[in-house]
Amino acid sequence: MDPNAADTHELLQLVQRLSPGERSVLVATLETPDSQIATVRDTPNDRLWSKMVELGLAQEMTLGIDLPPALQHVQPRSFALTELGRVKVRQLLPTRAT
Repeated sequence: MDPNAADTHELLQLVQRLSPGERSVLVATLETPDSQIATVRDTPNDRLWSKMVELGLAQEMTLGIDLPPALQHVQPRSFALTELGRVKVRQLLPTRAT
């Protein structure tokens, strides 16, 4: 499903809330086909990627790591862009050279 104008606006707002490091990872996913990102639940990055899943721009992936008990609360998640997501993210990051 191609996001409508309201969804695009919401995605732009979510991208603007990313830290510089999170934004650089988003850009790196465009440069590395078949890559996945990992993030922590309930962070700005997680909210962006979850919205992209909702819109068909990304998919949640299985993250096969065993965390030590002290880090179980982190609840990491992993995502990958879909082909439509690659197109849309390029549009959301117009300052990036493609």
